[in-house]
Amino acid sequence: MIRVCVYPAQNESAVEINNALSNCEGVEVFGIASIRGHNEFNFVNYTFAFPQIDDPDFEERFQAFLDEYGIDIVFPTNDSCVVFFAKNKDKFSARIVNSDYHSALICNDKRKTYELFKDCNFCPRVYSQEDIQYPCFIKPAEGEGAIGAKIIKSPSEADISQLKDYVVLEYLPGEEMTVDCISDRHNSLIKVLPRKREKVFSGMSVYGRTVFPDKEILGIAQTINDRLKLSGLWYFQIKKDASGVSKLLEISMRCAGTMCQTRARGYNLPLLSVYTALGKDIDAVDNSYSVIIDRTLFARYRTDLSFNTVYIDYDGTIVVKGKACLSIIRFLYQCKNCGKRIVMISRHNEDHDNTLEADMVLHGISKDLFDDIICLTFSDEKYSVITESESIFIDNSFFERNKVAKRKGIPVFGVENVDVLQDWRL
Repeated sequence: MIRVCVYPAQNESAVEINNALSNCEGVEVFGIASIRGHNEFNFVNYTFAFPQIDDPDFEERFQAFLDEYGIDIVFPTNDSCVVFFAKNKDKFSARIVNSDYHSALICNDKRKTYELFKDCNFCPRVYSQEDIQYPCFIKPAEGEGAIGAKIIKSPSEADISQLKDYVVLEYLPGEEMTVDCISDRHNSLIKVLPRKREKVFSGMSVYGRTVFPDKEILGIAQTINDRLKLSGLWYFQIKKDASGVSKLLEISMRCAGTMCQTRARGYNLPLLSVYTALGKDIDAVDNSYSVIIDRTLFARYRTDLSFNTVYIDYDGTIVVKGKACLSIIRFLYQCKNCGKRIVMISRHNEDHDNTLEADMVLHGISKDLFDDIICLTFSDEKYSVITESESIFIDNSFFERNKVAKRKGIPVFGVENVDVLQDWRL
């Protein structure tokens, strides 16, 4: 078993690493965070109220965690942590993903980045205070994504002399891309995977599409890889100038939150990075399809509900509009995995031409999923066969739910609110 620690596990990068690794056979993922955060709904193994890297007792506490859980790999999820772990990798027993300190320092500081590539045509023009041309673009010298970055159209919009922690760049009006990359343990570039950032929210791409790399992008990626010591996943961002030439915005050695789009093409960069950190050779199969991604807010729930048995209807609940209902099927397998008893209550045989068993076969629903299947007539009441007190009842009919709730006093659910019962932790 390969045990991977994600730190800090309270951002979108951590979400992607967990999603990419948790269903892989032979890999177990642990998340550590200083605050509770949303990812306690995503990680099976989640520890919060953990000290931050600048706390005096962090190193001792972190090594104790590595020892307690037998951690093999540490996956830093923000740029400052990439630098910290690269600098202090010899203090910890686990291996660190992408752990070259010199490269981490350069990627974390955009001044150092632009200095390293100033002889390249993809390096944007960096203005001094004396030669600024407007409009220009400012961004923090150290920072992630688009946080703190903005366009300055005239001298009246910002006092450049007060922006000592910023870099001032030429304005780039063209399309923007993130280019996900993977390098092997010998620091050879394995794969270059661009994706357009067509809509951005809080520095993250929320709508975009994968594209195939052209010679320009391949050349930029190879130059970056040649001048830095990279192994495992990394990415860079580019934006076109007024002439259509791609210019470098930043390089990062951490997992990008939207690397899920690249994973959707079949390239699991976090998993390849784990293998690289373990000293294994890697390769990537070429997939020819493209992927469009669109992200939105979604909800996760936690209740104080406790139950041992699920009583559930069939028609209109397990099968809805002639198809197996995916949210219900997922929930039933979740219950099966947790050892809960599942009892189907159905009147299917009373008002359908085929039998319940034949209909289940038609929809690929195994009878073995259920601990019991109770077939009723229309003269029978569903509440009459509910015998377990620590139970819930799921039915598409409000009339049936209302009767069960009044007669048995147990929680009842329709298909539309079963989401509240789902456990999305991986």
